[in-house]
Amino acid sequence: MPSSVQAVKRPEGIQGKSKSRRIWREPGEKSGSIIAAPGMRSSWKRRLVERAERKAMKEREHDLKEGAKKEKEVRRKRIEDKRQRKLDNEKKGEIVQQITNSAKLKRLNKKQMRSIQKR
Repeated sequence: MPSSVQAVKRPEGIQGKSKSRRIWREPGEKSGSIIAAPGMRSSWKRRLVERAERKAMKEREHDLKEGAKKEKEVRRKRIEDKRQRKLDNEKKGEIVQQITNSAKLKRLNKKQMRSIQKR
């Protein structure tokens, strides 16, 4: 008995409309269908060689970073020493007058008191 509604078989390559309605996009492969090639795995000797190369490269990188850090520290220390020497030389070159009479201090106004330094 033929039915009025027949199941239509679709060809293999044709699918319905995609959910995003982007008909130009191809559906991606499922992760289970991707099979790794057996020759992709490297040998144990090769892995040891690569590991040694990576270790040597990391050590070299670490040495370079340490060298740069030391140079920066030396430069910073030299600048700080220079700044300190400059301050000391300025203090040496100043003309200083000692105030021995404490009554003079009491007579000074606020502006003059600000300019006085205690050493």
